[in-house]
Amino acid sequence: MKQIFAIICLCATPALAQTQWNPIGPLLPMTIDSNAHMYHTGFGGKTIWVDVVHNRNAIEYVSISYFLPDYLNSGDGSKGRRLFTLGRSKDFARNAYAVIYENERFIVLGSMIPRGGVEAGQHDFVLVIGHEIGHHVCGHTLEMMRSDHVRMELEADEYSGAAFRASIEGTLGARGKARDYTNDLVRAGQKVFSMQGSASHPPQEMRISAILKGYRTGKYPCTGRSIDLQK
Repeated sequence: MKQIFAIICLCATPALAQTQWNPIGPLLPMTIDSNAHMYHTGFGGKTIWVDVVHNRNAIEYVSISYFLPDYLNSGDGSKGRRLFTLGRSKDFARNAYAVIYENERFIVLGSMIPRGGVEAGQHDFVLVIGHEIGHHVCGHTLEMMRSDHVRMELEADEYSGAAFRASIEGTLGARGKARDYTNDLVRAGQKVFSMQGSASHPPQEMRISAILKGYRTGKYPCTGRSIDLQK
């Protein structure tokens, strides 16, 4: 796997609840190439300090086991947990990004992204993680679809909706299948996404629509690309 400095930010709003920054260290200095295709101007040429989550049984990793298509996962979710390395950084608060750094696939969360998952009622956390995993699985961190930022972000949003459904059904079983989470997802999207969007990210309404499409169909939008995440 070649080293790529490609940052894809979730572009979250300031509405997420604050979480305490308690690094377990040591921190990883992740220097971002100033010439990379950046979607957040504040990152270019800077060194971001990342507190890597080494415990593969941490709640963040447990969530990943439900967020992957069958061909990338194993029955107990252990394979999915090995595909990515998770981290947090206090250098930004409410964004998240997916990146290939030093031949390793990272998902880095801002210090104010809440921990948790479906079980904890943290639907916004599920959407954040699902979105960033979508960037990896759909090949966006391998420069695919780089010329169409809006389509790329909507594809990751649709992926997160399908991942949310898989997480609900995987953790809550029949109870999760019986309940309609449309309103929960709309509220989570309103909490996380910018109303107007930006040069690289679509407006809130489009992003919520993409999430709902993934949730209702339960289908990951880019599985036909067969990205080998283990290379």
